[in-house]
Amino acid sequence: MRTIRSYTTHAGFWALILGCWVGSLPARAGVEVLYATGFEYQEGFNTAFDLPWQGGWLGEPYNGSIGTSGILSNAVAAPAQEAYVGYTPPNPPTNSISVWKPINHDPSQKPLVHFEVLMTISDSSIDYWDNFQWRVRNMNGQTLLVVDFDNFYTDVACLLDNGTTNFTAQRFTNGVPFWFGIDMDFQMNQWSASFDGVQFVDGQPITTTGASLTLGDVSMVWAIYDANNPGDNFVTFDNYRITAMPTGTDLAWIETLGLVGNAFALRLHGPDECHYAIEASIDLLTWTPLKTNVVSGGSVDFVDTGSGPSPRRFYRARFLP
Repeated sequence: MRTIRSYTTHAGFWALILGCWVGSLPARAGVEVLYATGFEYQEGFNTAFDLPWQGGWLGEPYNGSIGTSGILSNAVAAPAQEAYVGYTPPNPPTNSISVWKPINHDPSQKPLVHFEVLMTISDSSIDYWDNFQWRVRNMNGQTLLVVDFDNFYTDVACLLDNGTTNFTAQRFTNGVPFWFGIDMDFQMNQWSASFDGVQFVDGQPITTTGASLTLGDVSMVWAIYDANNPGDNFVTFDNYRITAMPTGTDLAWIETLGLVGNAFALRLHGPDECHYAIEASIDLLTWTPLKTNVVSGGSVDFVDTGSGPSPRRFYRARFLP
């Protein structure tokens, strides 16, 4: 029997001002895409094979991991392929299966690193449940931090490199896709995490033990609770992306201009020639793309002709590299 846990609430960093979703977003200048993939066939990913050794991905342990990860078609959104980990019991039994793409980023020039992924955690159909984790390691192979998704409690915790576990109030729902992100400032030795764009972990140290502050990889780990009785639960993930940028990178923000007739008007401020997608939502859960805008002269105006008489409507600007 697992111990019932206590929860600690973390304040989010997004602000709602005059009905607008306002967030700081990185400018294109100085942003480097360290790695990005949609696990598509055109990128060399094939549903007939395990994920390790496709597209430069690796896995551990190699012996016993056959069938425990791979590529699925249309598991999250058609037409698309996604990676998966889990479901098939490892043979021989083991407590963990991990997959990763080596990144090996020295953050001395670009210490601000952002990781994001679209993921779905599926329930187990038998009476055994496991955990799925995003694990960040440095270039020496040392684990710096772990974000743990417990499929028994459907909650999320963060694990530091000194063995400390911090439980959060964040929950997830089996079978429902969500965006997960980690922001790391290697210069300040801090990281935060977000769930569908809302921050739920903030101000955590990347290392508490003096480990090397470099980025080796961001791994997906199937942490099996009972090696002899793994659940048939699994995780799918897609749109895996890691970017890096220097400190002092220009940021963007949204200004509200009010109504133009029955339509709501916004002004997006940001660096020239940068592309942003304006998106709208009525519940902060489902976002609808409205228009892609290119900043010129420091700002660009947008009028939402589809806003209508809605009692509330939220907006956000998403940077497009």
